[in-house]
Amino acid sequence: MARFGCHFIAAAVAVLTCIYSAGAETNAWRSPVAIGASHRFAAAGMTSPENVSLITSAEETAEKVESFVGLAIPFAKGESIQMLAHWATNDPGGRVIRAQGWVDRALSQKLIIVNPDRADQEDILEGLCWLLLNRYVIHRQDFDQKSSSLGAVPDWLSVGVAQNLYLALRTRNNQVAIRHWIRNEAPSFSRIMTFESLPEGRWAEKAYCALAADWMASKPDRASAFESLFSRLARGDRITTNFMGVLLTGVESGRELEKGWDLWIAAQTQVRQYWGGVSADRLAALRQLLAAAPDEM
Repeated sequence: MARFGCHFIAAAVAVLTCIYSAGAETNAWRSPVAIGASHRFAAAGMTSPENVSLITSAEETAEKVESFVGLAIPFAKGESIQMLAHWATNDPGGRVIRAQGWVDRALSQKLIIVNPDRADQEDILEGLCWLLLNRYVIHRQDFDQKSSSLGAVPDWLSVGVAQNLYLALRTRNNQVAIRHWIRNEAPSFSRIMTFESLPEGRWAEKAYCALAADWMASKPDRASAFESLFSRLARGDRITTNFMGVLLTGVESGRELEKGWDLWIAAQTQVRQYWGGVSADRLAALRQLLAAAPDEM
């Protein structure tokens, strides 16, 4: 994963240059812009039903983020997140590009999905969560701070939150993290804090980012914990192990932070599912019975 980190930003810039260059595909926008009822999201580039479906998913994600963090996402009038689908036949894969800027005293955020039919849904989710969480930081900045250095959260936090929003992702991530932890391959919390830029794709490190974010959200005063973190980022201060130690263990100590981190992972190994004396065949039949195809709903 480390070899991708060094080139991640450069690659994103290169893709943006490719998209907007004269030689890029010209069929980027296939339909009028769709705007959500809350005016928090706008989508373009696909058919109208697909644009509406993307907005609906974004609204659901925003609600889940607010529930996870315990704070309402700040949305100012006219500052909706633009989700733009770009179709590039000369690009065999799909990718997600996130961008934001402070333009004419207003926040502009865009999520560009290149070849959405081939883009990984988790990459889209992580990109959207990065933009949503950034709003918490930017809302706490004054005009000079926004103009000089627009706030942003590190990827370990945005990826961690994204990977906690759905039960299937949490279950998978816990299994991956526990498996590595048992083999003494788990990264330290201080190591996770260095994941400021993560590449696209599904990496074991992202499972630990999810556990780290879940640890924060497990606190009774999670809203205060996230509030402190966002405020610190808004000031441009670094997130240190001592700061996280106070936030998560109540002690300004990197050593105590690592102890608490190890105990938190260990606690996840105690989670068990008890099905009783049900055979594998009956479990398979139950899963088939409960399955519901989207086109039948």
